Amino acid sequence: MSRDKTDETIIEMLKKDSRQSFVEIGAKLGLSESAVRRRVKNLLDGGMIKKFTIETGDSNSTSAIILISVDSSTDTSKVSARLSKLQGVHTVYEITGPV
Repeated sequence: MSRDKTDETIIEMLKKDSRQSFVEIGAKLGLSESAVRRRVKNLLDGGMIKKFTIETGDSNSTSAIILISVDSSTDTSKVSARLSKLQGVHTVYEITGPV
């Protein structure tokens, strides 16, 4: 399926706010609601849009601070790099010095 500039604009608008109505999108692009609806259906049918979803904010998550001690000969940058790749880890701080 080929996309034109209008399809690309609709996709970008939906990426920013997928709750926008087809009427709102149409008004911004100078299209009718039915034209936007048809384009979105074609984008869905053609696999250009796979799904509409939501992203939750941090207020829906659990917060914790964890202290990890390692041997003084351990490369802490490697430990931090591995920790930061774990799912759900948002921030890793390195604090050095005697405990």
